[in-house]
Amino acid sequence: MRVDELVALTESNTLPGGLPATGTDAEGFVLRFASGLRAKAKLSEYVRLHKVLTGVTERDIWRGHGIQRFAGVPAGELAKGLGCAVTEVEADGGKPLDALLEQVPDEFDAWVREVITRLETAAADRERAVDEAYAALAHLAGDRAAFARAAADVTDRALRALLFLRLDGRRTDLLVWRQLRPGHRPLRPRRGELTVPVVHLMTGLPASGKTTAARALQAAAEGRMRRVNLDDLRAMLDVPHRSAAGPTSTSGPCSASRTRRSAPPSTTASTSSSTTRT
Repeated sequence: MRVDELVALTESNTLPGGLPATGTDAEGFVLRFASGLRAKAKLSEYVRLHKVLTGVTERDIWRGHGIQRFAGVPAGELAKGLGCAVTEVEADGGKPLDALLEQVPDEFDAWVREVITRLETAAADRERAVDEAYAALAHLAGDRAAFARAAADVTDRALRALLFLRLDGRRTDLLVWRQLRPGHRPLRPRRGELTVPVVHLMTGLPASGKTTAARALQAAAEGRMRRVNLDDLRAMLDVPHRSAAGPTSTSGPCSASRTRRSAPPSTTASTSSSTTRT
């Protein structure tokens, strides 16, 4: 098959033979030239999914769900509360999270729902804390100065702000949601779920902590990561470790850790199995 024909298949997300590809069951094609050069042509749907899976963070989920959660709030007020532009609030008909979930695998949907559940639980706990704190000060509601003095004893400054909103009869749920804004941590799959391979390469001087750092990453990966060490490879291949004084010295040991894929790659020469397939 000619190169331009294979590239056309990647653009149309089609496998040889005419079968459609989803981007989760196949990654693309390996092109092997007579010179020995190899290149990979990836399916356009795989590229799109990879961008989504590696680019979406918990904060994106918080913002998208917040836009839908507070659909009745004026766009300008909601944009200010969530720290985003009005255009983001109005995009996709005001349902950016639903639009995202329609384009991704079910496994990704499960991660998103898990984040949403955690945020909703935290929001409910926070509203309950506001209710309890306000109930203790409700008898001072007629004297704002006395209320302020009593509220000053509340150690949680964020909670104090919510108490004054409650005192003024204003909504507290939007500020509660803003206070729950998570960091830019990417979504993390569980073992056995769809995963994008990640390689951590440790380089540095001998005894600089490469192995320690690699082992820490491996421990945090909960069994999804494997560690490879150059010293181990040398021993397996019976290659002596040459000192820095030798004529072909090395820069020292190197540790590399790779997150294990959910499925091994195919050995087929013409196509490559998706590294994100479950």
